Amino acid sequence: MSTEHLESGSQLEKIFSTRLQDFRRHVHDLQTRTYEGSASRPEREQQFRRAFDLITPVAIKVLQDIDQWFLKSSGEVKTIAPESDDSGGLVGRWELTWPRLREARNRYDGSRLSPLSIRTIFPIVPTQGMAWTHPHLALSRDQCHEGIAAAWPLQVVSVEDAWRQEAILRVLAEAELHECTFLADINWRVLPFIEES
Repeated sequence: MSTEHLESGSQLEKIFSTRLQDFRRHVHDLQTRTYEGSASRPEREQQFRRAFDLITPVAIKVLQDIDQWFLKSSGEVKTIAPESDDSGGLVGRWELTWPRLREARNRYDGSRLSPLSIRTIFPIVPTQGMAWTHPHLALSRDQCHEGIAAAWPLQVVSVEDAWRQEAILRVLAEAELHECTFLADINWRVLPFIEES
């Protein structure tokens, strides 16, 4: 077995052992209908807001990295603390926008494009008849409980927990970057780094 393969296996073991921790906590929440020990909806929402605050430095770093590597440091990062999703739930997000994205239009309907957005969601409206037990990180550009392409449990009660989510935040940011490219009427030209190739 090659050294490179062993290193890769070791990295995978580290990644999945930490993800296993999050999923154990996720399943415990589902079994107890709590969120990290909080039982009532108001308590769970308060815990969600704490998780959002803890993970914010990680999300900002991820978006700043996207800005540096893909956007030639032309972007602006913005944090939007959890607020109502107009259905009684909460959604918080971190956004990245840049001049070419603001100039581009949606190729399908001509509307302005939304900023690249990493979202945290805690809907209250049941999805397929089931109410949400706890918050998630979500891949979605629509209202928080509709059109979710993927979601990851937001099991964050410490700084260590928050930094463990970095890999997921990077996946979400890159997926959103691709979505911006796909939707833009100027397509790949929305990415400033392309001029260098």
